[in-house]
Amino acid sequence: MEKKNKNQKTYYLISVISLSLFIFAIFCLVLFAFEQGAFTSQQRLERFIEHCGIYAPIVYCILNIVSVVVLVIPSTWYYVVGPMLFGLVPGLILNCFNSFMGSLIIFLMVKRWGKIILEFFVSQKTLNKYYGYLEDEKRFEKWFAFMQIFPFLPDNTFAYIAGCTKMTTKRLCQLVIGFKLWKIIIMGIGTDMILNYIFKFYPF
Repeated sequence: MEKKNKNQKTYYLISVISLSLFIFAIFCLVLFAFEQGAFTSQQRLERFIEHCGIYAPIVYCILNIVSVVVLVIPSTWYYVVGPMLFGLVPGLILNCFNSFMGSLIIFLMVKRWGKIILEFFVSQKTLNKYYGYLEDEKRFEKWFAFMQIFPFLPDNTFAYIAGCTKMTTKRLCQLVIGFKLWKIIIMGIGTDMILNYIFKFYPF
């Protein structure tokens, strides 16, 4: 029995150390990206990811998810950058995965720690603007879905607010997959078509 408890403590210690090292590595990566200006423009973001070589997809996923969670830059940037860097299909797959995970993490964070997380990442001005949507759960779901469909709307902010509602994790996943991911796919395909058209008539 003592041996079993000892093994459990050892496993727990290793898990905590591994998780801490992983979080520290992500923090260092994001800090380095900030120093390189990767979050200041789409062009710098592309150059930073291109210089990561074979690790570019992993770095891209980390920066994308981090940007979604902390609202550093609009996720719309990534909808364009992904297909340009990795090709249409791989870029769309990465974008869909990152966007889904970002929304899910946001939602679960607020569900777990409550308004402390919400008020930390979202300004009071923004909260005052959208808190009224919480009065009617069904109305909130409709607005949540609407925010997922169109680009340049505060879809991430609504994912934070959703964590304060009675919305279940299953329902959030259904709304994100049913609305937001289609937006990402359409934007990716549209961007690819526009770029192919431009390069067809104006090859550089």
